[in-house]
Amino acid sequence: MANVILDGASLTSASMQEVFQVLAQGGVIELTRSSDPPAKARGGLSHSLRVSFGFAHRVATVAAEQYLSKGGAFLFLTRPSQLAELVSSLADANVPRLTSVQLRTANNAFALTSLAEMHASLVHSRPTTDPDLGLCVGDVDGSPALSQQLLTSYQSYGPLAGKRVLVLRASHQQGAVEEELRKRCAQAVSQPLISIHPLTLTSEEERVLLNPSEFGLVAFTSENTVEAYFRRLTAHGRGREAFNGVPLAAIGETTRNALSKHGAEVAFMPALATGEGFAEAIAAYFQNHTTAKRNILVPRALVAREALPNLLRQAGFTVATVALYENKKLTSASGAAIAELLRAKTVDIALLTSGSIADGLADIVQQQNISAGELSRLQVASIGSITTDAALKRGLPVSVTAQESSIAGLIRCLEQLNSELERA
Repeated sequence: MANVILDGASLTSASMQEVFQVLAQGGVIELTRSSDPPAKARGGLSHSLRVSFGFAHRVATVAAEQYLSKGGAFLFLTRPSQLAELVSSLADANVPRLTSVQLRTANNAFALTSLAEMHASLVHSRPTTDPDLGLCVGDVDGSPALSQQLLTSYQSYGPLAGKRVLVLRASHQQGAVEEELRKRCAQAVSQPLISIHPLTLTSEEERVLLNPSEFGLVAFTSENTVEAYFRRLTAHGRGREAFNGVPLAAIGETTRNALSKHGAEVAFMPALATGEGFAEAIAAYFQNHTTAKRNILVPRALVAREALPNLLRQAGFTVATVALYENKKLTSASGAAIAELLRAKTVDIALLTSGSIADGLADIVQQQNISAGELSRLQVASIGSITTDAALKRGLPVSVTAQESSIAGLIRCLEQLNSELERA
């Protein structure tokens, strides 16, 4: 447990950031005044306020059991949808049933009651739909102003604050997702399901990649493809200049951003980030560029959908595909670790960012005999319709599908879903 010493009754903005950084990693913070009033001190009353996120995770109730016996108060930052399960967990644990509890929001404090009374009342209804909720347990009369300050800050982080999110991308891709989640005070639980392995190319495939100017267009279908292509160019002492005079197309925002990182400009993107949508956008581009060469280079993974090259060939284009890498599945040890997280219900959300990851998670659910009940409170978020189709085909439930096939689009979609759920 981390400790923050207060010079007064409230936190500075810097201290508040420190508090939420620790909370976002699943920790507990103890806030202690540097100088308690002597009369209070002589009476043996504590002015400590302990804080953690209070979702349906065992870590919260264990923390309460451990620290409430020492006096003071424990503030759980939670959500209306999580409140009943949190209170039930406390009631089933070693927290005395007559312990004082009080619900708080940034602007309101509800009537004081006992843990037992609140447990009984929550069987029938939610007490509030305010999404940013605090459950104060123990010495509820202590530090009300500090509780309000914490709840106001909690509110500012948005609906993903405190959520534990299972990130299943390859290790080298996790950083960007983790950073987006950190900004929203969500905890990334990173367990890569796949790894990316470069393929050995034939001399002709190598020649084609090093001479993209032979084509009227190069169509990139993923961030991984962009990175694999540029690694090949770098190995030959080349970079973005290899694409001088060649229009580039990207299937979505994430792929375009990967190209931009290497200084490569994208001519266009499809409105719909699927092979079918990409083929349609490419055909429209060539209708407006009638003098362009009608041969197209599609670098890709070893296992990939055939929709894009097949549709382009049907439309009269000459298409060259070059497989640059393959996705390899995780080890059995990694699968067991993910299965344990699912069984223990210690993650709130799982991100599916490709069809390969959807297949990998479905394999774990099947091989480890994960039941529907064990997945009942897990939100499964898909980056796009193709990934959703792959998940549903394998029997994985999907809670939400991003309209924009990018990490930013996926995060926005999750924020909207969770905001709507809490206000329902």
